Amino acid sequence: MDRQPDSMSRVVFHFGAFRLDLQSRRLLRGDEVIPITVKAFDTLTALVEAAGGVVAKDDLMRRVWPDAIVEEANLNQQIFMLRKMLGEGPKDHRYIQTVPRRGFRFVADVITRGGDDESRPVPPAYPGEPRVHASPLRLSLVLPADAPLAIGACPPIALSPDGRVLAYVAHVAGRTKLHIRLLDRLESTTIARSEGAISPFFSPDSRWIGYIANGRLLKVLAAGGVPTAICDASPESRGACWTARDEIVFAPTPASGLSIVPAAGGTARAVTTLDYAQGERTHRWPDALPDGRHVLFTVARAGSASFEDGEIVAASLDTGERHVVLRHGSGARYVPTGHLVYMRGGSIMAVPFDLERLAVAGPAIPVVDQVMTQPTGAGHFSFSQTGCLLYLTGEARDVKRRLVWVDAQGEIEPLRLAEHAIEEPRLSPDGTRVALGIRGTTNDVWIHDLARSTLARVTFDGDNFAPIWTPDGSRVTFSSNRHGPCHIFWQDVLSGEATELVGGDHDLVPGSWSPDGDVLLFTEYNPSTGANVWMATPRTGTPPRVLVRSRSHDFGPACAPDGRSFAYTSDESGRFEVYLVPFPDFGVKTQISVDGGSEPVWSRDGRLCYRNGPSVMIAEIDLTSRTRVGPPQRIADGPYQPGAVAGLPNYDMAADGRLLMIAQTSAQAQPDRLSVTVNWFADLIGRFD
Repeated sequence: MDRQPDSMSRVVFHFGAFRLDLQSRRLLRGDEVIPITVKAFDTLTALVEAAGGVVAKDDLMRRVWPDAIVEEANLNQQIFMLRKMLGEGPKDHRYIQTVPRRGFRFVADVITRGGDDESRPVPPAYPGEPRVHASPLRLSLVLPADAPLAIGACPPIALSPDGRVLAYVAHVAGRTKLHIRLLDRLESTTIARSEGAISPFFSPDSRWIGYIANGRLLKVLAAGGVPTAICDASPESRGACWTARDEIVFAPTPASGLSIVPAAGGTARAVTTLDYAQGERTHRWPDALPDGRHVLFTVARAGSASFEDGEIVAASLDTGERHVVLRHGSGARYVPTGHLVYMRGGSIMAVPFDLERLAVAGPAIPVVDQVMTQPTGAGHFSFSQTGCLLYLTGEARDVKRRLVWVDAQGEIEPLRLAEHAIEEPRLSPDGTRVALGIRGTTNDVWIHDLARSTLARVTFDGDNFAPIWTPDGSRVTFSSNRHGPCHIFWQDVLSGEATELVGGDHDLVPGSWSPDGDVLLFTEYNPSTGANVWMATPRTGTPPRVLVRSRSHDFGPACAPDGRSFAYTSDESGRFEVYLVPFPDFGVKTQISVDGGSEPVWSRDGRLCYRNGPSVMIAEIDLTSRTRVGPPQRIADGPYQPGAVAGLPNYDMAADGRLLMIAQTSAQAQPDRLSVTVNWFADLIGRFD
């Protein structure tokens, strides 16, 4: 869109006690800045420019929402808000007059100052188009030292479109929580009941904050309040955005297409589907375009070394049609200056973008360097529609962890194994080997020999995780996306040939074998029904059948040593708890954990361990009656790494009662400050001039 000369944008309208400044997009009463939304500002500008004349409702709606079809109620809401800002009463319309069946008229006297021709109205602006003539200003924003940013797979920060509110995820007492900081205040506040929060994002009007926590997509008012659940979403979700049509687009899992759900809540439906034939393995980091009908997202394909090889794709939310916009980058977002910004090589890249053709319109250049980027392709930055940029500096290191033994007295003995990004260790039935996952460019299953201190790679194709041993110790069972969705495979530890055991349309994760090796318990992660517990009998060829399916998330099954019951995790009570049920016929369940629990693991002698926050608890179980004997006891406490994926235990117990735990040795930084650039749009445009 052609920009108007500077003299135009310096026009200031004066009426009553108010000033409408088009350059700074501010409404002022004296020296007081009146808070005003983007749409309300554009509505008021259109009325003031035509002061004394009637502006038809249709003309107003086309001007304020040029790329969307909206109902008249949206316009009436803007008028209501403006009258309230201007101090009008129900019958006191000294500024805005309703003309029945036609539109609205601005009736106050208006004085125009600034520009080359004071009688000339200012041309219409693209909704939210910034005025970018001020010089950029670079600052630091310090966060509370007792609530540092939680650095993880998803961006922990989000700046509201109006530039007034920062939402961020912080570590508090070993858990993540959502915090809010008004940028004109020094203190931040914690959102109640936001434990486990990740990936915050704002609604276009800045009123709501969306986020993901404990298997749910939620929203909460930016002014504070009680979170409201919208739909189910995996704790491993990879980003979400809120469209102008009041819908939320999100990536349900790391290995899925995108889904969409009304912001008011409901059932999510798929909006993009992975093209496995073309090697697609993930759709993630969606960003809604201004029309509310299209979205940008990142695609990674099989064989990609990292998200440096990712593709930025534009898709229609109505038809599903999509095309590649650019290659070699991730996490693209549209900027109202007419550019796309995205991550590549630790820098924010920018490229001119034609919003009508959904195509780049020039070469890309780096505009901000040393921005923290995760191996997941996430860049830790956010910006407002007013031109304020927030970002984290530095390099996101892979967290290095080491396996340790923890005895009953809390004494720690490290294993003779080099530090890696280790997860999900599982002791072999004879206790001589450990199957584990190591995260890197790809995620793979490895086996560590305890006696020889050797480490051997087991998997080489796709991403592989969640290893468990067969009862005879001859094979490792694991989840892999080598053929599309995550299916369950097993592999002889000597021959190295993997065979698919259980497949389907959704992600599947193995949980436990029955002691006789006949039955495999596993979790299906279905975007429509959530997490459910299933059983399969691979030797018989009988189709898998569901054991636990409810309105809650039920996952992480662990078969008891006698094979007559299994434990699993469910959030049916509103938080994660561990339950015990009969098996193979599902019956009355018994809650084992107290005050929260997850990651159930059986000891060899029939006691049940589980996680409770940073602690590992153990409960005596009467396997005949399937009841707990006495209260659970704490057997380990400390900074040991919890499971990266809900339901996958990140520890195991040896026959002698020692715990095999993961200790984090080189933690990622938890910074207490953000880099800030005010008037960033001026800098962005200047780099292309």
